[in-house]
Amino acid sequence: MKSGSNYRTKRILIAVAAIVALFAAASVGTYYYIKGNESAQATDQVEQVQDNNNSNSSNDGNRSQNNNDGNQNNDNSQTNPDNNAQDATGANASDGATTPTNNGGITNTQTNPDGTTTTTTVNNNGTTTTVTNNNDGTTTTTVRNPDGTVVTQTTNATVITEIHEEVRKVSQDDWVAWTPEEFEVPKASNKLGIKKFKLQAEKQITSKAESEDGKYKVGESISYKITISNIGTALVEEISLTDIVNDVTKITTVNIVDENDNVIQENVDLEEYTFDLKPEEEISFAYDYEVQEDDIKVGKVDNIVTATSKRAEAKDEENAETEALNKEIDVVKKTTSTPANGEFYVKDETITYEVTVTNKGNIAQTITVSDPNADEENKTVTVELAKSGDEGDSTVLTFTHKVTEQDVANKIVTNEVTGTVPGEDPETSKVEDPTNTENKDFEVVKKTTSKPANGEFYVKDEVITYEVTVTNKGNIAQTITVSD
Repeated sequence: MKSGSNYRTKRILIAVAAIVALFAAASVGTYYYIKGNESAQATDQVEQVQDNNNSNSSNDGNRSQNNNDGNQNNDNSQTNPDNNAQDATGANASDGATTPTNNGGITNTQTNPDGTTTTTTVNNNGTTTTVTNNNDGTTTTTVRNPDGTVVTQTTNATVITEIHEEVRKVSQDDWVAWTPEEFEVPKASNKLGIKKFKLQAEKQITSKAESEDGKYKVGESISYKITISNIGTALVEEISLTDIVNDVTKITTVNIVDENDNVIQENVDLEEYTFDLKPEEEISFAYDYEVQEDDIKVGKVDNIVTATSKRAEAKDEENAETEALNKEIDVVKKTTSTPANGEFYVKDETITYEVTVTNKGNIAQTITVSDPNADEENKTVTVELAKSGDEGDSTVLTFTHKVTEQDVANKIVTNEVTGTVPGEDPETSKVEDPTNTENKDFEVVKKTTSKPANGEFYVKDEVITYEVTVTNKGNIAQTITVSD
């Protein structure tokens, strides 16, 4: 009973270990079957014949097999009918245990009509292992146990390009001390040919800003070079490239360059162009970008390039600093008319003004010019001016003012114009023109307009008529009281 119980326990352990081993060993076995290692098979056949000859003198069914150089070691212990065990030489052990000899199982390989290859191994522990190399590159392994259970596993062998075996044959001494934890199976190295799709994007600025502080100005060009590399292990196909500046401007035309920045292909349309890269292969693009006024408002040129395919994506970002935003303006007002008397303006005389508005900022601006003292119906004018240094960065406006009594009373005409851009303090310009000082002179002239009746002198009760002329000789209107 003890011997039978040990046998069943070992059978269970062997079945469990075989299932675990088959998952790892299937790929190894596939590799050698595909490669057709005929020399290894020839060696196996010789060893098998030798093992079969040796088995004639032994009654236990224990064997150690070497299939296709896979170095599989099977614990095939089983008891003899008389419950007496034999040692490695065929002798029975006194404790009833079974000590296996190195006898091999029976292996048969055949090619099926559909082109698949099937290898069947009948193991001495009672299990049967069938390995089929399918036409689609997969391998199906089936293990039939003595108790009737069947375990099937299908693995994909097409991804394996290099296998390193790490296995040793179980010696007779190892067999005696065998435990499931010590059971070793073929191990594949980490160098598996699994397809790895991976891209790398690198963007760099190859130009230098004109200013000493390294900041780019509006209208200045920034030169970029983009390199896309395949750093994976598989071909990456149909790669497209997108390049966005400050989340607004999309780059559409580039040149393809070599490692020395020589142009290989000009004016490549990124909207249409795609390319493939083999492992360790790369491609470079180059183009110039002109700094826009919107970039100055942001304070930088944020450039992001993205390489995209169905299996991989990579991106890189490169920032160029721009000069600080400048919204400075200049408003200058001057009098272009001359007083009629050459010295000062008098009431109702017209003063003409000229206002020059200049954009001194580094972006185009909308400037509002206001002259509250102007006679024009529209006292506010809006102008669009280009950035400083460009044509259209300045304009001249004309305003007029008619001198009033209040201006005369003030002895001066003060006229101020204001220029304003959104978000900034207003810019003002003021001119003053003199008027004559206030004069309240007036004249009263009285005369007799009647004549005496006798032609010489007036007599009692005769009426004399007088005419009084009052003249305002001041420079302002006046109210004069005349009494007689």
